[in-house]
Amino acid sequence: MPTYTFGFEAEYQTNVQEIAYIMHEKGHTQDTYLHNYTCDCEGCEISYYDDDECERVYEHDSIYNLRIKNDSSCNGELISKVWQSPDDNRVRKLWTDIEQAAINVDTEPGLSAGFHVHVGREHLDLIKRGKLVLALTAWEPILLTLAAGRWPRNRNWNMMLESILHQTFAGLSDDLETEREAGVNHVGAIIKTLRHEEQGSDRVRVTYRTIAREHQEADRHSSMAFSERHPTMEFRLWNSTRSAWRMELWCRLSLLMADPSFVNLMIQKWEPTATIDEFVELIAEYGDNSHAKTYYLAHRQLTYLNNCDNLNITQSTPFTMT
Repeated sequence: MPTYTFGFEAEYQTNVQEIAYIMHEKGHTQDTYLHNYTCDCEGCEISYYDDDECERVYEHDSIYNLRIKNDSSCNGELISKVWQSPDDNRVRKLWTDIEQAAINVDTEPGLSAGFHVHVGREHLDLIKRGKLVLALTAWEPILLTLAAGRWPRNRNWNMMLESILHQTFAGLSDDLETEREAGVNHVGAIIKTLRHEEQGSDRVRVTYRTIAREHQEADRHSSMAFSERHPTMEFRLWNSTRSAWRMELWCRLSLLMADPSFVNLMIQKWEPTATIDEFVELIAEYGDNSHAKTYYLAHRQLTYLNNCDNLNITQSTPFTMT
């Protein structure tokens, strides 16, 4: 698995102050109170600027694992420092400690809360960015089903990429003169057309660059956004959870989809009839042994969803772009 830096934001509906006390007792935070959303007080940052090296440092051991802050949409959020690998035993212990503390003090998830994963994007040029947005949009309904967890629908206030970029995809579909097929939207038509284009051609490059640029300008409250403050992409589609294994799954899936090679496979294998089972099998097909844990956890979530009686997950999109 390529090494991309990552961090997460675990949002909760209730009792975040209570979990803050426990996180401090365990040495994960520098204090016990909830900082303001725009807090810039000393020690609150998850990084520091190295004057000697003239660069910002994210992974130094002296940086606290968490900062805990108020949030405008929920009771509060636990923001991690930047990690290098999901296999790091320290971040695995952090997920476990959050789960146990949340259960002990009834820190509840909720539909106004989410679990956001930031992944470093320095390895993505405009073309790779556009390809990621297109692939994510095509698989979005399936990913949102996988992301729902125990909830019957997805988090409030998150918009689907297909909705906020509808005009972009409609315009590109016209430019590419895609064929109109029953049951295939603009995104699917673009994918089918680009599969038959010479890779690296002007039309292919222009298409992906257009998607990347217009996505960068879109509202950040979507399934995936590029951070304005940090050099990261932010996967926002995951529902709030206090299960350590789901926290790990959401982080691993975000890292997987940040990999351009896996994105190529997503585009290659997408069909209008694609299922959640087929997406999970894509992880196994990817053939990277380092994603064996990702596949195991995704299959565990799939088994959970298949065993839920009368599960009918719908996407909540309060803002509709027309």
